[in-house]
Amino acid sequence: MISITSILRSFILPIVLFSGIVLASPVADLPINVTQPATELPRGNPFKIHPKGDEWRNWYETDDGYSVIKDKQTGVWHYGALDAQKKLRPSGKIVGRDRPQTSGIKLHLSPAPSAQQPQGTSPFSNALSATALEQASTSPRVGNVPTLFILVQFSDRVGT
Repeated sequence: MISITSILRSFILPIVLFSGIVLASPVADLPINVTQPATELPRGNPFKIHPKGDEWRNWYETDDGYSVIKDKQTGVWHYGALDAQKKLRPSGKIVGRDRPQTSGIKLHLSPAPSAQQPQGTSPFSNALSATALEQASTSPRVGNVPTLFILVQFSDRVGT
């Protein structure tokens, strides 16, 4: 039989002791199928992008390794270029229309760290980038996204 003391030692105590150490976990490199708006490319050829980075610093790359970014105003996917602040910005070269090899686009560009990551979240991570709220508003929403809900009913509270 398991005692409460052994449960505390095995599970709760390590969680309490190590809760201050939070590591940024890498994103799963699963391809996402996207298409350009029909106004830009009438054929609308789909292409794949792969998420890169972690929760603090993230971007997308094509199968060929070129960084891409979606223009917030037009919805068009562009090959990425770094601006003066080392942020990934649309280059003006459109994915599916322009050839990055002949356009001077570099492979595997990633955004530079920024000061928006809460300080002290991890002694092992110095990669700083967009906040989770900014990333959530710029991420492509493709297909169904599973969401976990945990429903709890307390005996001393009325449900709402």
